[in-house]
Amino acid sequence: MGVARLLGSFDAYKRLTSIVDSPSNAIEFCQGTFSEMPGEDIYEMIKYFAERKKVLYVHFRNVSARVPKFNEEFINTGYVDMKRAMETYNAAGYEGAFMDDHCPLLVNDAEFPGNWGGYRSRIFA
Repeated sequence: MGVARLLGSFDAYKRLTSIVDSPSNAIEFCQGTFSEMPGEDIYEMIKYFAERKKVLYVHFRNVSARVPKFNEEFINTGYVDMKRAMETYNAAGYEGAFMDDHCPLLVNDAEFPGNWGGYRSRIFA
């Protein structure tokens, strides 16, 4: 969409996490952002970073498609198989936290100040 990105590909994140060999050099794995990357395999990316202990925590969310046109989705309505994603994290040895992220708003739902999604949408997630 014409906005410059420092990190916009699997290779860029691999490079970032390889610059300094330290457990502190790891990432917030925003699954929605990674699954939006054109031409990349979300399950391969999960496996790669989780096996190397480069995931600090996971923003567990789903999207409708890849860039340039996608929507935030509930975890059960996007294109990523979220059960398979969880199994991939587990098989790769990930033991960290999962957080909901960018939940769609429901009609008449109270929105969190400064956040996307309301109480009921987050409870569903």
